[in-house]
Order: sequence, then structure tokens, then C-alpha cells
Amino acid sequence: MNALFKSIDHPEELIQELSGQIKTYEEEEEILSQGDSLNSIATILSGEVHLLRYDYWGGQHLLTRLAEGDFFGESYALAKEKLQVSVVAKSPAKILFLPLDKVLEHEKLRENLLFILSKKNLFLTSKLHHITKRSSREKLLSFLSEQASLQGSSFKLPYNRQQLADYLAMDRSALSSLLSKLQKEGMLSYKGAEFHLHKSTEDY
Repeated sequence: MNALFKSIDHPEELIQELSGQIKTYEEEEEILSQGDSLNSIATILSGEVHLLRYDYWGGQHLLTRLAEGDFFGESYALAKEKLQVSVVAKSPAKILFLPLDKVLEHEKLRENLLFILSKKNLFLTSKLHHITKRSSREKLLSFLSEQASLQGSSFKLPYNRQQLADYLAMDRSALSSLLSKLQKEGMLSYKGAEFHLHKSTEDY
């Protein structure tokens, strides 16, 4: 089913044993509100979900997009803190809620949850490294350099343009302009999601 149920036989039966609840939501329907308390682990079975934060003046800020297999709210549930985000379905969505206390009582689920949280921590650490750079150019080059170190000088981006712009806290049009500029400078070449970084203009 997903990472939480890795190496677990008959997860559907386990969900019933844990009193899991599957709820469906329409497009633009709010799943959880900023300020809510959450005592469950929520995982997306289908659909797309957005995590939003509202500032004091009512401004809305998109934090991340989530899709099938992704989790949300587990850190707030574990810390017993009120949600600092709102969760909204951006397409018809089906969400599984599992009581946190029962998940923690199950040895394999507990182990899998720890793995998921560790991966999220690594992801957030990596993102923080990129977005704290001083300029948009430095943010983008930091991200592309990381991808090259993971996949080699030729690689495929894990995000589309809008997702990458959101990830790096950039405007999409500014990101596209910057990519074109870097290609003209001979630092990289790309076609769609396929990228190649050049160590020198002689490679271009």
C-alpha cells in the first residue's frame, strides 16, 4: 500500500484492527484547518493535497503539494501540537486516518514510521540548504548540483517547473528565465525534465 505498511502482510486487515478510517473529499474541500489538533496519522490513498499556511493578515502561502502515498500531520500529532497549516484537497481525494496511539503500539508500523520521519527530515534539511542561499541563482545551482551528485552530470528532474519553483520558493517565470540564462552561459543544457550540467563551456 505505502511506506507505512512496508513488509506487512494483509495491510487492509491491519487497518481494520487499528480502527482506521477512510474519508473522501471533494476538490477544494478543507481536510484539516490551521489550529486543529490531530491524533492520527493521515496518508493519501488517492488525489492531490496542498498544505497551506495563512498569515496574520489572511494571506495564503502554499507550502507543498502532496500526492498518493504521502503523509501529513504526523509530526504535529507526535508532538501534540496544534496544526500550523491547513490541508486542502486539490482534486477528489481519499485519505486514511490511523490512530497514532495504535500505530505506536505496533512494532513494525512504529519502525516504518521512524523511517518515514527520517526521510522527511533529510528532505527538509536538503531543502533548507538550498533556499537559504542568498540569490535565486545560488538556490537553483545548489539544487542542480545536488541532483548531479546523486544521479550524475546528466539527470532527470524529480519535479515539474511549478513544483521546482515552489520547492525553491521562487516565481515560476523567474525560474524559467534563470534556466534560459544559465543555458546561454553554457553552464547547463536541458530539454524538458532532462538536464546536463557542464563543468566548462567547452563541454557545451
